[in-house]
Amino acid sequence: MAVTRLRTFNGEALVERCHKAWRHQEPMHLEFRSMDGLKQEAPIVAARTVALDDQQMLVLWVRLENEDVELEIDYEDDFGDNEDDDPDFPDLTI
Repeated sequence: MAVTRLRTFNGEALVERCHKAWRHQEPMHLEFRSMDGLKQEAPIVAARTVALDDQQMLVLWVRLENEDVELEIDYEDDFGDNEDDDPDFPDLTI
């Protein structure tokens, strides 16, 4: 499973299309371009929208094959201090 976040102006319409397809036991797919520019598809297994200031963020959970996955771990905090220089808090981005 992977999670992707996309900014959109009408994410609710896509979420509704997903729910309608799932009610009829039909799949929904996210189309995207891979790093080499080829068109790819991944099955959407969950979807929701999050309201931002002037637009929406669409959050999609998709299923990817193992060979398609590139792991990236990103940590953000709200503490406000600079932990980047602290050896007890190493950079976890892979």
